[in-house]
Amino acid sequence: MRGLRTAGIVIAVGLVGVGVFSQPRDRFWVQNPTSKARLAVQVILPQAYDGTPLPTLVLVPGGAGDSSGFTKAPPGGASKAQRMADNGFAIVVFDPDGRGRSDGVDDDNGHLQQDGLAAVIEYVATLPEVDGSQIGLVSYSYGGTMAAGALARYPSLPILFFIDWEGPANRNDTGGCDEAHTGHLQGHPCDDENYWRQREASHFALQLEVPYQRLQSARDHAQPDVEHALLMIANATAEAHDGHGTAPWTRLNDLQSNTVYPLTEPPSLPTRPRDVDALITQYAQDLFDLFGPTVASANPIESASPSSDSSDKAVLLFSIGMHIEPMGAHVSEIALAAGATLKAGQDPRKPDYHNRAYFEQHAENLRNLAAILERHGGVMTVQTQSPFTTVAAALGNTILSDLKDQGHEIALHFHEDAHLGEDAEQLPVAVWSAVMAEEIGFIHACGVNEPIRYWSGGNLFPGILQAASAASLDVYSDWKNPNTQSTHPAFIGVNPWRPLGGTDGFNVTKFVQHDPSGPIIFLPPGEIDPMAFSHKRQIAAQEGDEGWFDVLEESLLASVDAASPDRVNAYHFTMHPGEFVGDPRDPLAIIDQFLTEVVDPLVAAGKLQWATFSQIADAFIEWEKTHPTLTPR
Repeated sequence: MRGLRTAGIVIAVGLVGVGVFSQPRDRFWVQNPTSKARLAVQVILPQAYDGTPLPTLVLVPGGAGDSSGFTKAPPGGASKAQRMADNGFAIVVFDPDGRGRSDGVDDDNGHLQQDGLAAVIEYVATLPEVDGSQIGLVSYSYGGTMAAGALARYPSLPILFFIDWEGPANRNDTGGCDEAHTGHLQGHPCDDENYWRQREASHFALQLEVPYQRLQSARDHAQPDVEHALLMIANATAEAHDGHGTAPWTRLNDLQSNTVYPLTEPPSLPTRPRDVDALITQYAQDLFDLFGPTVASANPIESASPSSDSSDKAVLLFSIGMHIEPMGAHVSEIALAAGATLKAGQDPRKPDYHNRAYFEQHAENLRNLAAILERHGGVMTVQTQSPFTTVAAALGNTILSDLKDQGHEIALHFHEDAHLGEDAEQLPVAVWSAVMAEEIGFIHACGVNEPIRYWSGGNLFPGILQAASAASLDVYSDWKNPNTQSTHPAFIGVNPWRPLGGTDGFNVTKFVQHDPSGPIIFLPPGEIDPMAFSHKRQIAAQEGDEGWFDVLEESLLASVDAASPDRVNAYHFTMHPGEFVGDPRDPLAIIDQFLTEVVDPLVAAGKLQWATFSQIADAFIEWEKTHPTLTPR
C-alpha cells in the first residue's frame, strides 16, 4: 500500500493470471486462474457519473451469498450498491465460484475462491472507471475470510485498506467447534487442519499488510459475543502496538487506532446500526482521506510494468531461487516402464531425505530463510522434487503449503537422472512430460493447491520445452550445463524471452531466438560472470561465504546497470537448504547482512523490486501486450 508499506513491495503485475471475457460495459467475466471458472463481475457507478476514474470499493458477500444481495433493488428504490455508488464511488460486486451466475464449485471461501477474488481485484484495477490507486476491499460477515485470505496470500494486490463488518474469526465461529455451536459450516470435522487452515480469518489477519478497519456492534449479527472481533484486531495489529500482526494501522469502529483489547475487558461498543451500508460508506470515505494518495498517480497495475512512453527509470525484478535436490530419489516407474536405464544404487553414506532428522533439518532451514526474507519484504521461489515432497506428504509436514501461504512460490526442480534414469535424453518427450507431471502431483500432495508454473532442470534435452508445456509449466530458468556447471554466454542478460526451441547445450540457435508465440518464458540469470558462477564451490572454499556474496553483489549491481526502462528486467540467484548456515546461534546471518547492505538500499531507491519467478513472467506477459512489435532483449 503506497505510503505505508515497506519499500520491498512485491510486484502485482499479472499476479494471478487474469482472463477476461467480453460482456456489456458494466459487466464482465473474469477467469479464476486456479479453477478456470468464469466469475461474474459487475461495476456500479454513480447515477451522475462524469467519466472520471473513481475511488472504488470491492464488496465481498457474506455467508454463501453472491452479488444479488448488493444489486437487488426494492420496488421504487435503489439497490445497496447503487446507494453506495451515489456517494462518489465505483462499486464492484462479483459472484464467487459456484454462486450466482459464476461457473465452478463453491469452495467455502477457501484458497480457490480467494484466488478468484484476487483475479477480480487485479482486473478491475485496470478499468478506466476505477482509480487504481484508491481501491478499498469491504467484506460482510463470513466474506471476511475470503477477503483476508486474498490479502494475506497476495500481499501486492492494489488494495488501499480493508473494512471487515462482523466477520467470524475461526472454526469456533463458523464450524460450531465451541460451546456456542454457531456458523454455517457445521458438520465439517473440527480437527481437519487442511480444511480449516484455508478458512480462518484470524490466521490470515496475522499477515495483513494494509490498514484494517473492523466494524462491530455490541450485539453481533451471528455470534453470541464479540471475542471474534477482538481476536481479529489483536492478530492484525502490529507487534509494536502489542498485537501479533503486521498491519500498518488498525481500528475497531471509531475507537483509538492501533489498540488491542483483552478478551475479558471488551470496549464499549454501539448497538447494531440500522444502515450498515451507510456506515461502511462513511468509514470508506474516512479511510480514502487518511490513506489515499495526495497526488493522482498512474494505475499501479499499468505502472508496475516497464513503459517506454511514461518512464525513464529502469527497474530490476529480483528473486531468490531455492533448489531442493533429489537426495534419496528413485527412478520413476513411468520411466522404467518406458525402458529407462536404472541408475547406480544410492550411496548409503550420502544424505537422504528419507532420514527424518535430515529432512526436518532442511525444512527448518527453509522456515528460517523465509522469516529473514519476509523481514526484508522479500520472496523466494522454492523449487522442490521427490523425495523431499513425498516425505513431507507422508509425515504431514506443511512446510511447502505454509511457504505458499506466506507469499512464496512453490515450483519444480527436476533432476532428470534422478527420476528418468541414465541417458534420460534418449526417452520420448511424452515420458518426460508424464514424469514431470508426476513430480508436480507430489507437490500438490503436500497441500500446495495452486498451479505449478515454473521448473528448472532437463537442460540438455532438446525437447524440454515441449515436455514442460505438456505438463502445464510455462516459466523456465537456471540453465547451466550439468556436465561443466557453466552457463552458455548467449543466455546471460537481464531481459526474458520466449525460446523458439530447446538445446543440447552446444547448438543454442533456436533457444536464444525469440518466438512471440512460444509457450515458455525463459528468465535469464542476469549480468553474471560465467567463470565465477561455474567456480562457486572453489570461491566459497577459498574466501568463505563472504567471498561468494561479493560475487553476487557484483552481478546484482551489474544487472541493475544493465536494466532498460522499456523492457522487463530480471535477476536471481540460487540457494540450497542448509547452505550458508554459519554460527548456529545466528544461522543465515550472511543472508540478512546481504539483504540489509545491498538489496534494501536498491529497493528503497526504486531500482529493485522483489518478485517470484512466476511474477516476473507475468510482468513480461503484460509487457508483451503493450509492446507487440518490440523485441524483448
